[in-house]
Amino acid sequence: MLVLVWIVPRDDREILPDVDFQQVADHAQPGYEQTLTNPDVPSSWQANQAEIRTGQDGVVEWYVGFLVLGDDRAQEFVGMSQGLGANDTWTYEKVDRSSPTGSIMIDGVEWDEYDYRDLDPDDAGNTLYSLVHVDDDATHVLYGSHSAESVQELAARIF
Repeated sequence: MLVLVWIVPRDDREILPDVDFQQVADHAQPGYEQTLTNPDVPSSWQANQAEIRTGQDGVVEWYVGFLVLGDDRAQEFVGMSQGLGANDTWTYEKVDRSSPTGSIMIDGVEWDEYDYRDLDPDDAGNTLYSLVHVDDDATHVLYGSHSAESVQELAARIF
C-alpha cells in the first residue's frame, strides 16, 4: 500500500476557485435598478467569490472577491462591495469601524482613503487599505490585504 502512495502522482499546486463574476452580475442585474459594478480586471486577477448579499440592516450588497495571482499562486486579496441603498452604518462596518485617513483622486473620482497598512495584518485583516466612494446609486467599498496599488487599480476600473 505504501508503495502505491509513493508512486501515484499528486498535484501539489494550490487549487484556487475561479468564479465568472461578470456572468454572475449579468444574471443578477435584472433584479436591481442600480447597475451592478462589473469591472474589467487584469488577466492576473481571478474572482474567487461573487454574490448578492443582504445584511441584517436590509442593505443589498454586490460582492466580488479577487485574488491577484503571481506564479500561479494567490499573492493578494482585493474585495469589492457595492452597497445598494447603503447607509453610513453599513459603510462603517465594511471598513472595520475605522475612520478615513484622507482622500485620493483616481481618474477624476474622489475616494475616501482608509490607510491602515502600518497595523499588524492580524489586526487589520483584509482591510489594511480601503477606498470608499458614495454616489447617487450606490456606495463602493474596495479593500485589500496587501498593496494600496491593487485597490487603487480596481478603483480606476470602476467608473
